[in-house]
Amino acid sequence: MIITGMAHFESVCKKKLVEWYNNMIRKAKFDVTDLQDAPEEKPVPYSVREIGKALFDSKTVTVRTVPDYPEDRQFGALYDAEDNCIYLRPNMPIENIVMDVTMALAHAKMAKDNPDYNAADYQFEARCTAYVVAQKFGIDAKHIGLSDLPAFYGNGDFKQIHERLQLLHENVYDIAGGMNLALMKMKAKEK
Repeated sequence: MIITGMAHFESVCKKKLVEWYNNMIRKAKFDVTDLQDAPEEKPVPYSVREIGKALFDSKTVTVRTVPDYPEDRQFGALYDAEDNCIYLRPNMPIENIVMDVTMALAHAKMAKDNPDYNAADYQFEARCTAYVVAQKFGIDAKHIGLSDLPAFYGNGDFKQIHERLQLLHENVYDIAGGMNLALMKMKAKEK
């Protein structure tokens, strides 16, 4: 009986050892069964053309296409505070129009209550606004460079940095919110 008991004990120990090996040693190595499918991307319910139309329906300043738009400009839309107008380069892809007009709208919103507004000082915030809005609506924003953080954010006063980030947040909220309303109205008309 003792021998039988010992055999049972060895059997249980062997099972425990195999279980430990499977849980500890094998899992430390790459196992194909551990791979999981990437999460499915949610389809964007609107086309880029619909998103562009929503942007133009919700804009707060005039946008004019100018045939002699300066070629040396990095982006295809420019806000002019004196005319309270956005000037747009003709014949651009709709994705670039959406991003560049969003950037110019951000400049328009930031210049609204600031008589000393200099667009170059707020270019980063405008680019961030365009990037976030583009991402929200599923538009590839790779042509908007965000790799260069202005020195202001490394050396600035906390209160000033907070104010700039608050401007960025308000721009995204206002522009994306207006676009969402315009998109909902479009969908309501279709029904």
